[in-house]
Amino acid sequence: MKESNYIIYAHRGASAYLPENTKIAFKKALELNANGIELDLQKTKDEKIVIFHDDVLDIINKYKTHDNIYITSFLYEALENTRELNKNIKISWLVSKINKENIDKLLKIKGQQICPKAELVSKEDIELANNNGLGVRLWGIYNEEIMKKVYKFNIEGMTVNFPDKLYRLKNKK
Repeated sequence: MKESNYIIYAHRGASAYLPENTKIAFKKALELNANGIELDLQKTKDEKIVIFHDDVLDIINKYKTHDNIYITSFLYEALENTRELNKNIKISWLVSKINKENIDKLLKIKGQQICPKAELVSKEDIELANNNGLGVRLWGIYNEEIMKKVYKFNIEGMTVNFPDKLYRLKNKK
């Protein structure tokens, strides 16, 4: 993976330091050199878009932002439904571990990225995903030890609560 393409996803902003899913957490994440932010959007009954965990939103189609957004879920059925609604949207599947069955299911719906839990992934798992044309983004990085262990793998990025620490690791010479 090219270093310039490596994405440091700030999990709901800089949530290790500030309340998650808030403007100040998003701003802090950018100050800490995150180049991606993971957040959850939902439509209210009165048709307003709010930052909120869970459910599915049409804001992507409205603003034509397909190239910059991945729809990510633990629920495979939600991703299947997303694919039926939109043939071009990027899809990521959150899984515990990478295995051939998960890869095949994701490829069936033309997903682009598999997202295993960091502490359960191996270099061989990453290679299996890459060899099947899938990118890998890791989640569940709750301490620096795990972050440092998995950073050396061929992954597209990580979702972390402390983007500054991943940024420092990424730019360490």
